[in-house]
Amino acid sequence: MFEKAADYKDDRKVNLLLYGLSGAGKTTASSQVGYDPNDPLSGARVAYILSEGHHRRTVAQANPNARVMIPTHWDQLFEAYKYIRANLGEFDFVVLDSVGDLQEMLKVKVLKESGHDSPSVQEWGLIVDQTFTMLRRFRDLPQTVVFVCTAKEIEEEVSENRTRTLIRPNLVGKQSDKRLMAMVHAAGYAFVRPGEDGTIRRDILWLGSGERFLVKPAGALPNTTPTNLNLAVKLALEPSVVVRPEADAAAAAEPSADAAEAPTSAAAPASEEAPSAPRDAKGGGDGRPGPAEAAEGKEDAKKRTPSRQVRRK
Repeated sequence: MFEKAADYKDDRKVNLLLYGLSGAGKTTASSQVGYDPNDPLSGARVAYILSEGHHRRTVAQANPNARVMIPTHWDQLFEAYKYIRANLGEFDFVVLDSVGDLQEMLKVKVLKESGHDSPSVQEWGLIVDQTFTMLRRFRDLPQTVVFVCTAKEIEEEVSENRTRTLIRPNLVGKQSDKRLMAMVHAAGYAFVRPGEDGTIRRDILWLGSGERFLVKPAGALPNTTPTNLNLAVKLALEPSVVVRPEADAAAAAEPSADAAEAPTSAAAPASEEAPSAPRDAKGGGDGRPGPAEAAEGKEDAKKRTPSRQVRRK
């Protein structure tokens, strides 16, 4: 009934959540998981479930060996799951890109069945519950699974005259972003910033210094990595033997205000929109506390009050 923890073998499986704004390189990075561009014959057996057909070219350029499915309605997603489950030997990796769009397909299905123009409270609850039932099915597959999401900005009031911008996976449902993060081994935020040579650099943030970004490291993942999920998978599976740096050092690696002004260059994927970075209500843009916030300290955190569409705690 019980077995020794050290004897457990998970076949080197890891589940990842990758989210970010348009142009951050999410589709390119996730389609290359398990694939070596320097070895075109490498056995990258990827089942790529793509919600937006116009990104198929991006997948083909990044990993010509990937097997792509573009569902047009929710039931096809379940058919894809059943196929993968029945043919486990065909794939080493499974990618769902993007979860928010797939959730929208479920919304269409629910509205079609109910005849309503917009979901009721009960229907929203049904949409969220069925979404996570499906995500858990994929999570529990023996392959490494990557969930891809776009990002949304949420304005949260921290004091009477100040708000802050939170960056979260774009999902429907209260706490859905945290529920999805809890389902995976590691969650990263993909972002862009200017490179030293004037081109655009794409990275993934795995460890943040505060609440601005919803991230979660695993294994030996550092604060940031390039948008290379092969490296991320490898590091996530390694034992965490490195003492992680303090919060200030982690904050230094987070997306900065300069990233918001990064110009579009030839390095940007042609099939994605021009990259952008989060805007900060206080003008910082990097998720780190400014002088005013630092002065207010912990006492201000205790005074946080909710407001309108501004996020309520």
